[in-house]
Amino acid sequence: MKNKLTKLAILVLVVGLISIMPILHARIAIGPAWQGMMPSYVTDGLFYFIQIVKGTAHIPFGNTPFFIEHANDINASPTAALFLASIPLKLGLSFTQALILGLIIWNLIFVYLLKILLEQLGTRRLWAWWLVGPIYLEVYWMMVRPAVLSAVFPFFLLFLIGLTRWLKKPERPAAIFLAFSFAATFYIYPYTWQVSGGTMVFILLLFLTQKDWSRLKGLLIIGLGSFILALPAFIYIYREISHPLFADFISHAGSIKTHLPSPQSFYIGRWIILNLIVWSGVMKLVPGIKNNLDFIRTWRLVIPTGLAILVLLLSPILTGRDAVIGEHLTREMYLWLAISSYMLLYFVWNHANLIPKRSGKMIMVVGLLTLTFVPVLAQYKRSVLPELKIDGPEAIYIQRYAAPIAWLDKKESKPTVIWANPDISSYTLIYSRHYVLVSGQDLANQYFVSGQEIRERYLASRYFKNVDSKSIMNEYDAALGSSDINQTSNLNFKLKLCKLFKLQRLASCDPEALVRLKAIRDRKIQDLIIENNRIVRPHIYDFLKKYHVTYAIKDLSRDQDFHIETLKNSKEVYNDGSIAIYYLTIP
Repeated sequence: MKNKLTKLAILVLVVGLISIMPILHARIAIGPAWQGMMPSYVTDGLFYFIQIVKGTAHIPFGNTPFFIEHANDINASPTAALFLASIPLKLGLSFTQALILGLIIWNLIFVYLLKILLEQLGTRRLWAWWLVGPIYLEVYWMMVRPAVLSAVFPFFLLFLIGLTRWLKKPERPAAIFLAFSFAATFYIYPYTWQVSGGTMVFILLLFLTQKDWSRLKGLLIIGLGSFILALPAFIYIYREISHPLFADFISHAGSIKTHLPSPQSFYIGRWIILNLIVWSGVMKLVPGIKNNLDFIRTWRLVIPTGLAILVLLLSPILTGRDAVIGEHLTREMYLWLAISSYMLLYFVWNHANLIPKRSGKMIMVVGLLTLTFVPVLAQYKRSVLPELKIDGPEAIYIQRYAAPIAWLDKKESKPTVIWANPDISSYTLIYSRHYVLVSGQDLANQYFVSGQEIRERYLASRYFKNVDSKSIMNEYDAALGSSDINQTSNLNFKLKLCKLFKLQRLASCDPEALVRLKAIRDRKIQDLIIENNRIVRPHIYDFLKKYHVTYAIKDLSRDQDFHIETLKNSKEVYNDGSIAIYYLTIP
């Protein structure tokens, strides 16, 4: 008993320290200048921070976190992961404390569930612990992201565990566990339930081809049970897609009309195909391996899951729409790829004595394993090192925002709206009760906010700046959404393929389409300039009043062109030599 407790304590210590390494690194980089402002240490880090603090008012799927007028609106991308990540914060911990505790807990859960899954797939306990390490590091860059995906992957593993248990013993307890774990994916994250649902479909097809009617019926009953359990999630999804601003949402979020999957989908899709080919090759080359029940059960899990991800990546071919699915499914793909590759290595290692040494078969097996580990090993550099890179001077600089934000929070007991630069706006959302005129995050557009409102907020916030074609092009995502940019990228990719395969004669390979798309984009920019000059700029006070702007916060070092003091009825109420706050009385 004492020995087990010692091992548990070591596990908690090691995983806990690894999970908060980026935060510790940031804290050390900031040193004595620390005032509680946590810098972003992952891509879109501030966006996740804001969602956890301001986007979890509604249980379980959250709300719109950026604008006070939309604070009670439903979340356009339902995920319960944000609410789960916010629980320590709701219990009274500071944001940094809640972030640290959440990362430790979810990383520990992930590691423990991963170890259970590997054992369920047939690895011996010691081997399971040995394999947990490299698989965990493969997705480390995702597991240190707050909420998404640190609180998402454990539920995906729970589903895989439930499926594995049921495939081994399709009995009532395993069926109930699978039904609940599958249903949970519909609440936790959209792409997780899509992969899980695709996996279930492919297993159903497997039973159908094998004419295994008993298991086919059992899995259909489980699916029905999961559907009933997930009914609230389906109702929420229906509310989402029937929302009057749904078309605006998918446009600003970057969804485009195309039958051509993105370059990213092709890039990661090739690794899935390669991995599936390697599994087939190993089955033929290693004597007796397909007689191993654990190998067959693992194969029954790995192949359907890989095919599910692959079909989703290629889904624009049929659906005619790409919602940046390649970029999102990259995450699930690398977790699947790591589990698949290391499990295959485990089985080959245990059957290596059956392969004649220095034979052609041995060379081919080693070659196949080497190929499948190319993307796995390459991912380690991207997975671990980027999360330990912190811009030290910038992390120190943002600490000066702590005092003015705290002062404003103390002065105003009710939420107000502030006008500030992107960094101050983001940290105001995280560390105060207040909202902003325009968020510092382009991803704020991924909510149910009309295109007109996004344009008005953008132009109002640029009142003191020169709004021209160049400035709008540099901030196109924030002003006009990312669909046009994604459409241009997709069209460029299509034209490259047309040239590569000499298909220029096809109507879909018309290079003039790119010219027309550029003309549409340029026209939108010119329309925005006209809107600024004729509507927003001459009536700035009307728009500040419309969006309930009460305060403006100015960084005296960086906001040289933010002449808020020249605005009629603006009054300086705070100045610490680096940051000034102005109270705005809107006439």
